[in-house]
Amino acid sequence: MKNIKIKIFILLIFICFSTIAQNKKNDWQILNLKGKVKSIENFTYFKTTFDNEKQLIKHLNYTCKYDKKGHKIKQSFYSSNGNVDYTFTWKYNTKGQKTQKKMGKRYIIYTYDKPKGNLIEETI
Repeated sequence: MKNIKIKIFILLIFICFSTIAQNKKNDWQILNLKGKVKSIENFTYFKTTFDNEKQLIKHLNYTCKYDKKGHKIKQSFYSSNGNVDYTFTWKYNTKGQKTQKKMGKRYIIYTYDKPKGNLIEETI
């Protein structure tokens, strides 16, 4: 349970920073990625001994997928048994502004003012 709370806390921080930086840079630039990255997979490795034999266990933590413009379009987090715990998806307008974020069955809709393109509302 504590592990889930930590994951949710880290995720909320990540969402806050993503929202603040959305109009200035794409996700490739925010993460300082080089080239046109299509996806990222994050793994954790554990050493263990089974039947007196040392083994390295690989666990997938999360995956991220990006569109051709460097915007994150999907991120999935995985449980220790390899199943997807939760998935986030994002949509963008032609100006590269985030217009929608889907979190399970919940949505956040982003509204911008016409003249300057500033974020004026987030609706859940």
